Amino acid sequence: MDQQKHRGPKRTRESSTQSETDVFVADNFTEMSENIEALRAQMDTMLTKQDLKSFICEITTSVASKVIEEIKGEISDWSKSTNSRLDTLENKTLKNQLQEAHELIQINSAKVNEAIIMSNYNEQYSRKQNIKIPGLPESENECLVDKFCDVLKDVWNMNIATEDIKAIHRLASKLKNNAKPIIVKLATSDIKSKIMRQKSALFDRNLKVIDDITVRNMSLINKLRTTYNIESAWYFNCSVYAKAVGKKRVKIDIFDDVYKVFSAPKED
Repeated sequence: MDQQKHRGPKRTRESSTQSETDVFVADNFTEMSENIEALRAQMDTMLTKQDLKSFICEITTSVASKVIEEIKGEISDWSKSTNSRLDTLENKTLKNQLQEAHELIQINSAKVNEAIIMSNYNEQYSRKQNIKIPGLPESENECLVDKFCDVLKDVWNMNIATEDIKAIHRLASKLKNNAKPIIVKLATSDIKSKIMRQKSALFDRNLKVIDDITVRNMSLINKLRTTYNIESAWYFNCSVYAKAVGKKRVKIDIFDDVYKVFSAPKED
């Protein structure tokens, strides 16, 4: 009886349910806390928006740098290849230009030589009827026409009219103590031929009659006379001739190669 009196009040159903609820809430709260901590730990390891931007920027920069380097390499290779092709093209173009210039120079040189040859021939032709007499003594107030006619009459017993003498005068001379040579332009080639055929008669009087030869032709004759294997060289009828040992006489112009001219086989 007494024991029954001292028992506490009986638990009601409501109080039991409340306890279970509290336990459930506590357990769930603990689990939620753990989940939150785990989530927070995961969030700590996750990239932030700024980190993501930085990461993307780094990747972009790295990729861009590699692309730029590759492009630079390709541009460099292309530039070298292009420069090489340009150098080849420029060298080829320059070579062609030099070749064209060389050919043009040769053409112009040939034309110039041809013009000089023609000019020399025309000058020589204009002197065709001229003769020169070096060594004829000078005198004051001399009449060269009379003096020339007297020489012809005394030496060759040749009489010519004053009309047969187109012009006559003395030439300048570098030798001060010597008489200046006389140049005579005759009216016809026949008169000149008659005089030239008798020119040897003047040697006894220390005089001579020579053709009026151009500077270029005279230079050619002197060159031929000092050339090995040339027997003789002379002027005749506006042209220069030469004869080598064992060869026929050959007409030579001012730009001819003497050795090629005489390259023919020897005479039998």
